[in-house]
Amino acid sequence: MPSTQNRPSRAVVVTAVVALLLGAFGSRGAADAAALSKASVKKIATKVVTKAAPSLSVAHASTADSATTAGNATNLNGQPAAVYLDRVAYATNLSSVALPPASNTEVLAPLPITVPAGVGFLTAFGTASIIGDAPASAWVAIDTTCADQATTAYMNRSFVDPGTGETPISFNFASAVTAGLHTVRLCARNGVAGNARGINLTVQTVATGHLGTSQLRPSATPGADGDPDAPQ
Repeated sequence: MPSTQNRPSRAVVVTAVVALLLGAFGSRGAADAAALSKASVKKIATKVVTKAAPSLSVAHASTADSATTAGNATNLNGQPAAVYLDRVAYATNLSSVALPPASNTEVLAPLPITVPAGVGFLTAFGTASIIGDAPASAWVAIDTTCADQATTAYMNRSFVDPGTGETPISFNFASAVTAGLHTVRLCARNGVAGNARGINLTVQTVATGHLGTSQLRPSATPGADGDPDAPQ
């Protein structure tokens, strides 16, 4: 951290040099010093400043604006470095995965991601194509298995009804997490025996919520038009 002690500025050094010159001339003082040209004084002052340069430093801002100026040496726009430490993990499975009837099935190898200190959330989104003549659903399991049906992600899973064809299903989810290693699984379920293919999952870290804190957007009761953000 830069020293907060006052250091001589170039102007102060120049003034000191002139004062020394005046004193050195004794009784002839002002008359002889006046004979010095501006270029001569500048040359002498430059030598003095160059010699003193290794010991000079700029004091850290000590005024009210230090939080937004000098403080940005460690923060960017007033935000800690962790805000900008986004990480992303991606995986895909091009094979067809069998979906036993009415069974929660892991359709992609577990995807690990390390959350940096200061980051509070994970977001996950992806797609899969479902084959099977029955309602199907897909969701992510964070630090748990697809068999766990007590999670918020499972309760809010995405649904499709493929009928006799193949129907893509997409999903997205956000969850508060702690710093460290986390494992994310992609899960699917079909009412009858079927298959899933064209599977992909993206997981990304997010530092803060909508208020710049560890809070997600508050839930709201849907309005008359079904829009959860509509005025109540």
